[in-house]
Amino acid sequence: MGYVCNPHNPTGDALTRAAFDRLVERSAATGTPLVVDEAYLDFAPPGTPGVLDYLDSGAPVVALRTFSKAHGLAGLRIGYAVGEAGAIARLRAVQGSMPFSVNRAAQAAAVASLSDRGHLERVRAANEAAREEFRAALAARGRRALPSVTNFLAVPVEDSATAELLLERDHGILVRDAGRFGLPDHLRISVGHPGELTRLLDALDVVAPTRVVSGVARSDT
Repeated sequence: MGYVCNPHNPTGDALTRAAFDRLVERSAATGTPLVVDEAYLDFAPPGTPGVLDYLDSGAPVVALRTFSKAHGLAGLRIGYAVGEAGAIARLRAVQGSMPFSVNRAAQAAAVASLSDRGHLERVRAANEAAREEFRAALAARGRRALPSVTNFLAVPVEDSATAELLLERDHGILVRDAGRFGLPDHLRISVGHPGELTRLLDALDVVAPTRVVSGVARSDT
């Protein structure tokens, strides 16, 4: 089985159409199930490749989707899978072994959320604007971030584990050390309101200050 996160966590970038095509082609050729975590796909711009584009490819592809991100229903713990009929049937066969399923309140909220496409479009547009404002604010302080189509940015710092600890301990700010996910010396920082991000940037300048190399501010190793 192949397992891919698209858009990727913690970098925030998405696969190109050519890369996704190759994955699906190999899945079809070898019969290897391809499971794609699409938790952040709702934030991505139109045209970003996803499993729905390949349901007629003959490949055993499955997308895992959640209402916890762009839909804002994290507390209800609800999501769904969509994919090739045979792959979904195999998932159904083992679903009965789970000790619990979603409740009626979560189901009602999910259906209502799916029907309100206008709200989702407003969330996507607001997130994109806030993300780029955050990127600009980072640049103004001599910092950079990896390309992202999600609701977070991966920001290089010299010691991400220590920075995460100090931000929480001394400033009450929670970020994620991306080193836990194979991306050392980067913090995964969610996009927030301008005041929150200014407070974060002020604290980051204290716990992981940028340094100047040949007249250029640097925050990465």
